[in-house]
Amino acid sequence: MQSSLGVRTAAVVVGREVELQHLRQALEAAARGASSHTVLVGDGGVGKSRLLSETVAHARQRGLDVLAGRARVTTRAPFGVIAEALRSWLRAHPATLTNSPFDHGLRLVLPEWDAPAGEPNDLSGAQLRLLALEGVVVLLRQIARAGRGALLTLDDLHLADADSMEVLQYVSAAGIDGLAIVAALRRHESEVGDEYVRASRGDSGQLSFDSNRCRRSASASWSPTCSTQRHQPISLKRSSRARTVSRCWSKRLLTRTYVPALS
Repeated sequence: MQSSLGVRTAAVVVGREVELQHLRQALEAAARGASSHTVLVGDGGVGKSRLLSETVAHARQRGLDVLAGRARVTTRAPFGVIAEALRSWLRAHPATLTNSPFDHGLRLVLPEWDAPAGEPNDLSGAQLRLLALEGVVVLLRQIARAGRGALLTLDDLHLADADSMEVLQYVSAAGIDGLAIVAALRRHESEVGDEYVRASRGDSGQLSFDSNRCRRSASASWSPTCSTQRHQPISLKRSSRARTVSRCWSKRLLTRTYVPALS
């Protein structure tokens, strides 16, 4: 593609074929009713946000519903990242859980959420929190079932509040059919973020393999055959070598890739 200034720009993410293929397969799996959880880990500027934007574009082309949230440097409101993601969908697709026991809990995440009049005086704060966690799962399941599947993207999670990270781990453990979760964060910039990466790696049924083997073989793909798939983090690191493509440069940064093992 050539701009009015005569500078050519790349229409694809150079050097990210393996990761893009991995993420696109996760979207295809969501469209077929499978669940997945992918974590992109790397330093700032290595291309995590670009991968997320490419994934979102592909999901929309595929007809999946998209929920997108991003942690902010200036605000760390409780449940802030998860609330932003839910609102990004709810603005155009109003949804309610009529007479649901989760309504009061969801108000912890979305204060504007409609709930029955009155407060549930017989519930403790911890119980309301559990209702909030399960309420998010129920809402995401409804969204995924109502359409052709859904994509939940969460960026810059090293800046996220602890409540949002708790919800993310709860949702990923639920294995919602038709939902692909893709999260991105920098390593070693927050304790809660590093714990999330460690917890993702600790899931059972996962397989790690060398990225060079992925590049040599286009068949290093996976075909989910069950409703729930778990992904290890994809680790993105800087390389001492970079290549220039028509004045738009991109680094080959992938050093290790993790893919799900079929259960």
